[in-house]
Amino acid sequence: MVAIRRRKGFFLLFLLCIPVLLSSCQYPPYGAIAYQILYPSGYSRDCYTWDKLTPIEGTDWYLAENNGLEILDKEGGLIFEYPDISQGTVRGEATGEGTIWVCSEQWNSPHYNGYRSGDLVESILFLLDMETGDILFQQHLGSNELYLTSIGTKCYFYFCGKEEEEKFFGLYKVPAKNAEIYYRDINNWAKEGSVYKFDYVEWPDNIDDKLSVENYIRFYLQDRIITVALTLYGKAGPESEEWEYIEKSSVEIPLDIKK
Repeated sequence: MVAIRRRKGFFLLFLLCIPVLLSSCQYPPYGAIAYQILYPSGYSRDCYTWDKLTPIEGTDWYLAENNGLEILDKEGGLIFEYPDISQGTVRGEATGEGTIWVCSEQWNSPHYNGYRSGDLVESILFLLDMETGDILFQQHLGSNELYLTSIGTKCYFYFCGKEEEEKFFGLYKVPAKNAEIYYRDINNWAKEGSVYKFDYVEWPDNIDDKLSVENYIRFYLQDRIITVALTLYGKAGPESEEWEYIEKSSVEIPLDIKK
């Protein structure tokens, strides 16, 4: 009987330890930071956007997911359809040369429509000829490779960074990688070109966000410039009952720099 009680006691202790072990493996929590992409037209996309039709920036056309990808005119008529391309969340923009870039994204963000840090599983990025419907260029993107915009043959992305990892019980460490904006050129896709490296992984440690209920990274897409703004949503002050968006810092990043 004593041996059985000891086994039961050990088993109960093990069950009590499981939450501690799991919590130690879940830092930082994925989906902690919200993303918002804002286009020059005024359209924006974030984790609360559930539009059935997504406007293609710079055109009167729309994107829709309906057992595949559809491109519709402004009256809702079907222009082209691609039944084999469907990841769940889509965005698009015109190039001004009779083509459009479309990014179809798969997110793992429970209770949200994507756009949370660390939750981007994969994407398909492709360039379409709007006269013929032909796919002129297509690439699969890896996890957390967030497509922002394109200029000419260059496609720009945001990577949310990665914390330092310990391997083999701490005997080997994989260094942390800070958040970064970089590009790939369709003529040499395998090569990444760094545009701007941030001084944080996922979110800066020095921003006081105790009164915030949600932290945002906003990407304002402009003509050859991306403005990245770190923004809080919360109370204006400890005694205030007013809720507002508070921009804590921002940086303007020129694109299409000759390198």
